[in-house]
This record gives sequence, C-alpha cells and structure tokens, in this order.
Amino acid sequence: MLYTLATSPFKCDFSAMLGFITAEDVVLLMQDGVVAAVAQSPFLIALQKTGAQLYALDADINARGLQNTLSTAVSVITYQGFVKLTEVQKTTFCHIKALKVVYFLTPEPVSNKISRPRVSSCWRTRSKSVFTKQ
Repeated sequence: MLYTLATSPFKCDFSAMLGFITAEDVVLLMQDGVVAAVAQSPFLIALQKTGAQLYALDADINARGLQNTLSTAVSVITYQGFVKLTEVQKTTFCHIKALKVVYFLTPEPVSNKISRPRVSSCWRTRSKSVFTKQ
C-alpha cells in the first residue's frame, strides 16, 4: 500500500499511521509531511522501524528549505516518481489528514474488464480504529 503523509507529523496522529504501515508498504512524505524526513528525527526513526520504503517529494523539500537536513534513508522523488509509485501499488492511496482520517482507494471490480475505485475510511478512537465503507 502507498501511504502519503501530507500533514506535519507534529499536527496529526502519527502513531495511528505507524500502526498501519508494514515492511511491504511505501510511504511518501509530501507537503508538510516532509518534516518527518529530517535526519535523526523521532518521526523518521519510527518510520524506519516499520521497514517500509520511504520517499519524499523534492518540490516540498525545496519549498521548506530542508535539502541539507534530509536523511539518506529517504529517497527524493519528483511528481513523475509519485505517479509511478501510484501505478505500482495495488492499493493506491492512503492519506493521513490533520483530522485523523485515513482514506483508502482500492480497485473494485465492476466487471471482468473495468474497475472503479472503492473508498473506505478509518479514524482512530481512544480504544480502536473504526473502518467504514462508502
């Protein structure tokens, strides 16, 4: 699954996201989420422990002046690289918002030849994650 973090890890339920990520996943840091790519940050260390592949968008890194502070564990990619990541992943999108809502888009077969996205959401409560289909 491709996870995108577009909110600063200081302003979202970062620990909830970590509970979903496995070593088979890919994490793309974008917008304010690139803050998590700073070398030796506790957020980066936590992401590395998941074993997931880590990427960050170059435009967002440059916009925030973080070019010289990034960890070498994070691969820097362009928007074209982002598109390639979405093409490779079967479950193509999981977005962590400041409101602590996660959206999943997965292909749902409509017939033998076409598919449409299925959207479901997840949010954290104090004791558990709650999943809904829309």
